[in-house]
Parts: sequence; structure tokens; C-alpha cells
Amino acid sequence: MILPLRRHGAIPWILLGMILLVAATLRCRHLNRESFWIDEIYSVESALGHGFAHRALPIDTIISRPPPFFDPATAAPWWHIWSACTGKLTGDVHPPLPYMILRGWCGMFGYSEIAIRSLSVLASLTAIILLFLIGRDLHGTTPALWACLIMALAQPQLDYAQEAKHYALLQSMALTACLALVRIEKQGGRPSYFVLLGISAIAMLFTHYFAIPVMMALGLYALLRLRGAVRWHAIIALFMAALLFGVTWGPSFLAQIRDTSDHVNYFLDRQSGFHLRWLQRLAGACFRLLNEPLPGSDKPAYLFTIICILPLLLIRRRPDLLLWAIWIPFVILFVAAVDLARQTWLLALVRYTLLAGPAIYMVLAALGARLKPPIMRHVLPLFAVLCCAISLPISSGPHKTNFRGFARAISTHAAPGEMIAFCGTDLSKDDLLTYVAGVSYYLRPFPGPVIIVTHSPDAALTTALRSHGRFCVISNGDDLHDLLPEAQIEASRFFPGIGYLLDLRYSPSSAKPFTSALPPHAP
Repeated sequence: MILPLRRHGAIPWILLGMILLVAATLRCRHLNRESFWIDEIYSVESALGHGFAHRALPIDTIISRPPPFFDPATAAPWWHIWSACTGKLTGDVHPPLPYMILRGWCGMFGYSEIAIRSLSVLASLTAIILLFLIGRDLHGTTPALWACLIMALAQPQLDYAQEAKHYALLQSMALTACLALVRIEKQGGRPSYFVLLGISAIAMLFTHYFAIPVMMALGLYALLRLRGAVRWHAIIALFMAALLFGVTWGPSFLAQIRDTSDHVNYFLDRQSGFHLRWLQRLAGACFRLLNEPLPGSDKPAYLFTIICILPLLLIRRRPDLLLWAIWIPFVILFVAAVDLARQTWLLALVRYTLLAGPAIYMVLAALGARLKPPIMRHVLPLFAVLCCAISLPISSGPHKTNFRGFARAISTHAAPGEMIAFCGTDLSKDDLLTYVAGVSYYLRPFPGPVIIVTHSPDAALTTALRSHGRFCVISNGDDLHDLLPEAQIEASRFFPGIGYLLDLRYSPSSAKPFTSALPPHAP
């Protein structure tokens, strides 16, 4: 017989420590093996107070001294982060708090990949501790430990704990607010709990806009579970957090919507069959918070959604599941509603539903907590652990664009003073500027001037390019005849996920005609 662990005593904490050790090992494993991908680079740029300053670089113009966007020595004062998050060209699409926190973190530990990503590792481990405290108060120690083990092994949790973005940070803030509300319910209305609830709620809103459904879920839970003055004090704490956010950041939020609406085009899904794809993404959202379904098992994974709906059906018998019965649909259906209204594919990206993860893990751990015989109580959480663990031996997280290797090749290949050109036959201006930002983080400083080519050069620019003679080109392809008709490609290197690094010579039109690239090879 498996005995339940005592609420108090050393054993639960020892087991939690072991879970945290496993979680920390997995999260720190190969923490800097992959280079930063573009969203992480954007985080550093915003943390340095520049917003998305690379978007303001001139096009089809030789930039003699590229701005050092990622040099900490040129960072703007930290309070500039607030205003730098808005702006038609250079504004971010997120609130400023995660960049302010990252700025302070880097001020203590530096700007290396490990130092920057370790903030997310710490936030992810903190979220596991918070989930244990919440689960212990609501369901008991054993379900709480199972939920923590699931969270320690879940692949999305590992991925976003190793990413220099704000998703792990947001999760820890949401669970802090959740813990404060549960403590208000279980231990009474201590002023410190209301303060913690309000502070963590406003911190959520200043971290990511998809904290809104969690705020709504917490507010509804307070209305349903709390009584008397305690209920209204909790509601007031949440309302004041929302009001303060609206007053201080509301105009900036509206400016972001207005100024960055063009960038949403990336998420549009306007091909036929959208509604069927939307339903498939919605059906698979719950299982994907454990792991990606194995090939051929995506349809059975849809059945997993039923498990997450069960708390709604069992509320009368299991009121301890009410919080999760509200939390899960609010988070997932909020993203689904945005997709349906704007015909986008946000549901396909686990990061936007990651906040539902802790609730799903706790449901899996607590759903069978009253089954008999007692050993049956461990079947569902054990199944969830196996679903998470099945990919651990082979998984190394999502592949990230290798800007580090690309920049290293440029650094060793380009001669001092040699010009670097960014161009592509089917790349937009935003795509090219993304290339610039990605390479700029690792190539500090550039060996020479830079040019971003979007059109065939006019006479004046042609003369300037001829004067430079040989230069390096970063492109998505090796056929640049339409953009640079006088170019002769002397060598080519191919980088998966980025494109080509080309040695190019610009010569008068009377010279030898355009030469196609040599066969691509890895450097």
C-alpha cells in the first residue's frame, strides 16, 4: 500500500529537492549549445534600452559605421526601456517589465548566453516550487509532488526555461498570484496576501498581454470560492492591479497595437481549411504542454483534451479542482478566440498557451487522488511523466538559427574594412533587418561598412559599390543577378536556416558577366 506523505515533515521537502535537482540538471544541460535565435536577440536589444532600433537602419545606403546595438557600453539608461517599447519603427510588441528585469540581471551576471538564459532557468525552477505550495494547499502533498515532477520533465517547460524570453518569468508571476489567492482562501485575509496578489497581478500584466485570461480566471475563482469581505478585498486587489496597468501603460499598449499591426501578418493563416486546422490545434493544445505527439499519434493525443475537461464535470464532487477547471479553458480558449477572430495560428505555438501548463499538470496529478485502491491514484500522473520523459534521451530542444556560427564565419572570412551586404531576391525589408540584428549580436564590431540591399542599385550606389570591390554578402540564395547585375560570386558557404555567405566582387559591366556560386558547403 502506498501511504500518503505527511503534509509536514522532511520527506516531502527532500523529494521536492530531488525533483528540483532533476529539473535544474535538465534546464542547465546544453544551455548555450544553441545560439540565440532572433526573439532572444530582440530581448537583449530591448533590455539595453534600444527597442528594436535595428528597424530604423537605412536601406540601399552604405552604412559606414553600423550602430553597436548590442554593446553594453552603449546601453541607454534603464528607464529608457519603458519608452523604447513603443514607436512605429522601433517599438516592441510587449510590455517593458521583463526587459527591465533582464537589464538588472545582466548588470549582475553579464551578457553571455548562459548568464542571460539563466534568468529563465531560475524563473522555471521557482515556478515548480510555487506549484508545489499551491498543490499542497489544495490537494495534498502527494499530488503536489507528482505535478512538480511532471512540470520538471515537460518538454515545453524545458524549452522555455532555456530561452531568453519572458514566458518562464510570466509563469512564475502567475503562480505567485495563484498562491496568494489560495492562501487567502485557506488561511484567511492577511494583508500581506492581498498585497502579494496585487503586486504579482500587475507584474503579470506588465510582462505579457496573455496574462489577461489568468487575471480573469483568478477573479472568477475569488468570486466563487471566497466569502464576505475577503472576497471583495481579493477582487479589489485584482481590479486595482488592472486599473494601475491601464492608467500607466494603456496609452502605450494602444500605441503598440497601432504601430505594430503590420508585423502581425506573419501569424496570418488565410489558406483554405483554416477552421479545420484551428480545431486540430485546439484539440492538441493540452497534450502539447507535456510533449509533442510522436509521429502518427497526433489524433490519439486529441483525446487527452477530455482529461482536461473532466474538472469542469466534477466540480460538485471535487471543488478542489475548481481553480484549474477555470484556469485551463480561460488560457487556451483566449488564444483560440484570438486565432479565430484574426485568422492566425498562435495556437500552433506552445509558448502562447504555456500558462495553462501548471494547471494541466496539477489536474493530472490530483484527478485520481481519491480513487481506490490507493495505487490507482498514481496511474494518471505516472502516465503523464512517461509522456514527458519519452523524448528526453534524444531531445535537445527546438533548433535555433545558428547566428553564432554564421557570425564566426564572417569574422574569420572577411578582411578588415571589408563591406558586409545583406540582400535577397525574395526577402522583405523586415526579413533583411532580422538578418542584420541576428548577425549584429555576435559580430561586434562589423569588420567594415554595411549595406542592406532591397533594390538594384542606382548609378551613384553602383559607383560606390565598385569602389569597394570585394565584399561579403549574406543572402537567402546564391542567384543575385537581378539585384546586383555586375556581381561575380567567387565562393559560397551555406548555413541551414539562414542562407548563404558569399564572397562577391563588384566590377564594371564591361567585365566578366555574373558568375553563379560554387557548390554550397558547410564551413
